[in-house]
Amino acid sequence: MRKFKFRFERILDIKRRNENHLRELWVRKDRAWREALLEQEAIEQQLTAAREHLRELQQRHPFPLDDVNQAHIHVASLKARLSEAQSKVAAALQARNEAEMAVRKAMQERRTFEKLREKHFALFQQEENRREQQLMDEIGLLNAARVLSAMQSTGGMYGSGQ
Repeated sequence: MRKFKFRFERILDIKRRNENHLRELWVRKDRAWREALLEQEAIEQQLTAAREHLRELQQRHPFPLDDVNQAHIHVASLKARLSEAQSKVAAALQARNEAEMAVRKAMQERRTFEKLREKHFALFQQEENRREQQLMDEIGLLNAARVLSAMQSTGGMYGSGQ
């Protein structure tokens, strides 16, 4: 029996490696997005606490003007950091989604070649089965020819019994 050889095996291997590489890239992009999201949430918590502190300062009597000004500056800086963090989250999410789409495309390409390989293997098996059947038929014909030849040389099926 011959060994099955898929002529696009190298391409299939390249598709598999490419898919693995893109999957690793997606994992890194996903991790970066999650970290950016955590950073954004931390800044949001800091901003909420800073606003609460500012409210407390504004309700004091006598009004601590320097502390209120410092709190306003701190809230403004946290708002700026939050805006940057939101931009970072949006960019990381877009990069993550692009990486995910690349993985999906690579998976589809790999599956296409694997299906092609399966079809070629099925055809190969059919051809091998056909060849094996032809060989068995030839062996059967040769055996039948030997039996007939032996029968003719001995004088027939029942012999020459005279």
